[in-house]
Amino acid sequence: MSTLAIFLAVVVTGFALLLTGSGLLFRSARREGEHGPLLQAFAVVAAGLAVLMYAWGMLFVAGAVVSAEDGGTDSAPLRPCRSLGQEVAFHTVGYDVDYVPLRFVCVTSDGGHHPADAVPGYVNPALAVLGLTAAGLGAWAAVESERRARRVHASGDPAR
Repeated sequence: MSTLAIFLAVVVTGFALLLTGSGLLFRSARREGEHGPLLQAFAVVAAGLAVLMYAWGMLFVAGAVVSAEDGGTDSAPLRPCRSLGQEVAFHTVGYDVDYVPLRFVCVTSDGGHHPADAVPGYVNPALAVLGLTAAGLGAWAAVESERRARRVHASGDPAR
């Protein structure tokens, strides 16, 4: 699968999660006294935002790869590696891309790996916060739904 196809799949997934979460928010707003559906909706929205933030970071990594692969008179040392200083830039022999955390890594002749400043500093922390928020809200929603199910079972009243 091509990188463009993966990127498009990530973007479509992010927007699908946002739309699903929005629909869940509107539906859960009509239910009084139930926190589980509202928490679930916020978890889905947070997951959608995390996926879109990942896509945003992928754009920066892709830009760095395109810049590194661009031949010509200004292609050495690799452009993304120049921000690391002359010592690293002039000894760079290649690059790697890390997907978790998102980063462009310059590989030097001595085997060193140096992350370049290709991805903005806020992307990976935002991914971590949004991902943990989605997971935490999802777990909390599951606990609330279980509590509600036990209350309904104990009372025998399905309207509750």
